[in-house]
Amino acid sequence: MSEPAVADKLVEYGLTGSESKVYVYVAKRGPCPAGEIARALLIRRGQTYNILKALQEKGLVEALAGRPIRFSAISLPKAIDVLL
Repeated sequence: MSEPAVADKLVEYGLTGSESKVYVYVAKRGPCPAGEIARALLIRRGQTYNILKALQEKGLVEALAGRPIRFSAISLPKAIDVLL
């Protein structure tokens, strides 16, 4: 399944468009800092942090200690279980 198709499915399961794009990027790329996510997806850094916080609250993304803080996504099957 292509990245846009996965992102669309995640929207159907309750994520916003921005949340689904950030989740897919982090899931594919692996642990990465918010600045990288913002640059790659052309989202302002402050908005990226808000999206990451929302994904953390939903249990889909975890923050990894370090400098800079990096964010890691849970696997797609687990994410779908969480959203259902």
